[in-house]
Amino acid sequence: MVVGMLGVVVSTVPAAAAAHAAPTDPTIYDSTVAPLPGNLASLGFEATQTSQFGNQVTLSGAANQLNNVVVTMSSWACQNGAWGNGYGTANACVTTPGSTFSEPITLDIYSVGANNAVGGLLATDTQTFNIPYRPSASDPSVYSAQGCTVSGGQWYDATGNTCYNGLANNITFDLSAQNVVLPSNVIYGIAYNTSDYGAAPYGDATACHATVEGCGYDSLNVGYGEDPSNVSVGSDPNPGTVYWNTATAANYCDDGAGGTGTFRIDGAADTATCWDGGANTGWSAGGTGSPYYVPAVQINATPGPSSTVVVTPPNLVSASPTTGQFVVTNESGGGGSVSIVSGPAGGPSAGSLQMSTTGTSDHWDAFNYDHEGVALSSLSTLSYSAYTNNAPDYDPSFQLTADLSPSITFSTINYEPYEQATPDTADSWQSFNILTGLVWATHIAAASPGGIDDPISWSSFVSLYPSATVIGVGADVGSAWPAMTGNVDAISIGTDGANGATTTYDFAPATNTAPVVTTQPTNQTYSSGGSVTWTAAASGTPTPTVQWQLSTNHGSTWANLSGATSTTLTASGQTSFENGWQVRAVFTNSVTSTNSNAASETET
Repeated sequence: MVVGMLGVVVSTVPAAAAAHAAPTDPTIYDSTVAPLPGNLASLGFEATQTSQFGNQVTLSGAANQLNNVVVTMSSWACQNGAWGNGYGTANACVTTPGSTFSEPITLDIYSVGANNAVGGLLATDTQTFNIPYRPSASDPSVYSAQGCTVSGGQWYDATGNTCYNGLANNITFDLSAQNVVLPSNVIYGIAYNTSDYGAAPYGDATACHATVEGCGYDSLNVGYGEDPSNVSVGSDPNPGTVYWNTATAANYCDDGAGGTGTFRIDGAADTATCWDGGANTGWSAGGTGSPYYVPAVQINATPGPSSTVVVTPPNLVSASPTTGQFVVTNESGGGGSVSIVSGPAGGPSAGSLQMSTTGTSDHWDAFNYDHEGVALSSLSTLSYSAYTNNAPDYDPSFQLTADLSPSITFSTINYEPYEQATPDTADSWQSFNILTGLVWATHIAAASPGGIDDPISWSSFVSLYPSATVIGVGADVGSAWPAMTGNVDAISIGTDGANGATTTYDFAPATNTAPVVTTQPTNQTYSSGGSVTWTAAASGTPTPTVQWQLSTNHGSTWANLSGATSTTLTASGQTSFENGWQVRAVFTNSVTSTNSNAASETET
């Protein structure tokens, strides 16, 4: 039998391949080489005892809905004969043009956990692809100048005027039906089985294993691009690293100290022996430093939906509340991002608010001020759902900013899952009822009831401050650890008596629509000294505002009528309405503006 090449295989990439062709779908990350050359440097799974190979990437844009992922593979398999046997030799590599073998290949996409660990699974897809066999070995007496040799078994690529052992080809995973919205940083992994490695190795008793050519999957590799040379969209947040699951400890740059047979980060920052033969250059393509090898992958997505969440400048102060929508701010002014995303496995399908932190003191808050002025004592419902992590202080908390007058005019009341009598113990979506839990507040002495060192029940806290009122209510993600994310879904707020019923905020992306005029103003008649009223109405999301305009030249130009911003326009005490004068209503929201029909009036 013949097994794929050992370790990494380097092949010349023509200079013309540096440019990238425009993708069909919007591309949010791209490390592929285009136009695709005859072959690329690559990693052989069977040869390097590999089960999964990938990388962490930073995507271009935010709230991107995953469409498809392109991966460049390198096939060294021959239909007949061995890939290393040259033209004219016994068992030379011979392939009928167009011949293929089938192989199931899996793509996994994960969130990024603390310290660059592999987080929760966001999307997965397994497809069976028809992988082309590499072409037959070429005659070295004709193509020796291009690199073809008897002992190497290479084939000649006329387009690049170069000889190669493998054949590069792209495969595409279609994930559009999964409706996955990606955060800004993800980890992807490519996995498939070989004779001895993978999630379910085929074993050595297969029919192909006993043949000269061997099994096609044992000579199948994942192709490389180079970072930064070929990374044209997005970026690599950890240059010189990849994510790898290999069974051989010495292959890892840390000599297996971080574990073997597990999908984890591996890279140039480590100083122990690497798979590169002890040169300690990690994944360097040139042997020293940049550029670095990365899997050749292109991620395509459609732009994320518009959101009901408003992102404000850093350090929003409580003196400037905004009603109607959630206001999100990074209290530390650090890094991180905010987006509407699909929740982790088991989460609600409506989506959730993700606040991702990257600094050591990032502290995101999301507040809604619709209930400003409501008495704390009148709150009958106060709950939220969140994706929790069983490590202390990692969980999204719930906050009220409140006026505790007369003693304290501003304080934050906090509910944190890990401080409860029965804290959460599993990574999962959970719902929390603040009214039955323990809370503490800022601006209260630590040792006092309700202070940070003495969480007390909601009812006890309210009894201490019977006149307290709400300033803002919402969710918080704060941590002393980097790279922590929090997902918050529904927040429910309910009040007793005349203050109204429960309101639930679910952070689902809004579908904004342009204003559509539903009631057109009509022509009116008037008597001298009398009055007329025009009426217009429109629908749309967000609800459009209205501005009436007047034209005095048959509609050639229009001017706003001061103060005319309701759905009716009344003109009183009229003595004349000049010929050619017209009025109309202009409806505006965040999508666009729509004009009503023009209307006029005549004297009776």
